[in-house]
Amino acid sequence: EFLRLRGSNEPNMQRWSAIFESCFTFTLPLTNFRKVVKHNNASQPILTHKYEQLLRGAQEVMTDASYLAAALEMIGKGTLPWANNAMTGNKVFISYDCDSSRFLMDDCIGVMDWSAITVGAVNQGATAEIVWKGSLRATFSPSTNKLTSAEIIFDTKSFSEQLQGSCVRSTTIQPIQQDIQVSSNAFDIAHVVKAMGSDTHATAQAAAAAADAVLDSLDIPHFDVSHIVNSLGSSQQQKPYPVTCSEKSVSSSETDSESVINSCNVVAVRRICTSSKK
Repeated sequence: EFLRLRGSNEPNMQRWSAIFESCFTFTLPLTNFRKVVKHNNASQPILTHKYEQLLRGAQEVMTDASYLAAALEMIGKGTLPWANNAMTGNKVFISYDCDSSRFLMDDCIGVMDWSAITVGAVNQGATAEIVWKGSLRATFSPSTNKLTSAEIIFDTKSFSEQLQGSCVRSTTIQPIQQDIQVSSNAFDIAHVVKAMGSDTHATAQAAAAAADAVLDSLDIPHFDVSHIVNSLGSSQQQKPYPVTCSEKSVSSSETDSESVINSCNVVAVRRICTSSKK
């Protein structure tokens, strides 16, 4: 139940208090990839090592769970799925799986192994869900069966590398060639996300403004379609085939040759007729 409340970032204080004694303490690794409730502070009467933090009471445990949830909300930031999730209010949470066959109990102390996976990170723009394993050591009150202390251990490096890797994913816009030019500032996703803020109405306005900027940046030449159609129609009409000067010359030469031949034939006939009379 403790892991379930932590993974879902339960905001109801009564549910936490129902499983904790008033003196409950929670020990967990001190990490630098997210905000933590307490660092090692010499002014506080809490003796901890530099690699872990010690929380007291339900309020501090709830605050730490909210910081973990805030780190998960950064997964996929700068992508379109992340912006859509911000508008719909969908959250990324952690699902824990405990193997009951490996649960050990000795008097009031219990130890068990667990595995965890994020749910909703891929829908928010991550390349994959984050998966990690760890162990939990808990102490119970013999009179109330409530938790008096809990210590959680897991591989923080593996978790942080997966978290950072899932946050790197971004959309790359390739430049458009030919005559269409797109302004690089018009599709600046980081600028859009910054303009979105936390307000849903402002998010929709920022997205619409970005889309309008892209459309306004397109410079496409305009063609008069009616003029092109009329030109094509007129070019298909049959026109008299023009006669060139050389063709005229050839035709004229052929006519002259025929005239000369006809004249020669007339002269020859006349000579034959004259000779026959003689």
